Amino acid sequence: MHIAIIPDPESEAYFLLLKNALQNLPSKQGITVKKLEFELKLLHLLGVFPQLESCVICTKPITQHKGKKPVLNQNLQYLMDVVQGGIRCQECFGRDSKLIPLNPGSLMFLNRWHETLRHSKDPSIVPTRQNIIEINPIIQASFKLHLPRLPKAHALLEKGLEAHH
Repeated sequence: MHIAIIPDPESEAYFLLLKNALQNLPSKQGITVKKLEFELKLLHLLGVFPQLESCVICTKPITQHKGKKPVLNQNLQYLMDVVQGGIRCQECFGRDSKLIPLNPGSLMFLNRWHETLRHSKDPSIVPTRQNIIEINPIIQASFKLHLPRLPKAHALLEKGLEAHH
């Protein structure tokens, strides 16, 4: 099992992520989106953000490119394999209970969000309610697999979210 540890060079980025998350708690606006953003950035900082470009089993490309934009087949369903660390294509589907279904819209959200972050920009892509519903189990499974415990800032975000429901 791979346990993620934040390396020293990234500690400043981690501090800024935590500081930003805590500063957003009092705002109460869009806390669900802020929580998702915090969790996705944490996965990225830990180096365990899922591999989205190709199948983690056969390495077949998941997206096709039309110009510079990645395009998905909207008629297919995709599965996130948290243990293997990314998407499985339809040919590599299995009956593993660790596979989490993901519709094309949620996969494209993750893809665009991560591309924006990789280009050193702050992602301002807003997820749909369906994206949040589908991506949350992936995040939680990734945390369980890679972290010995969740950061305290995550618990504070959870409490803030519960207070608004």
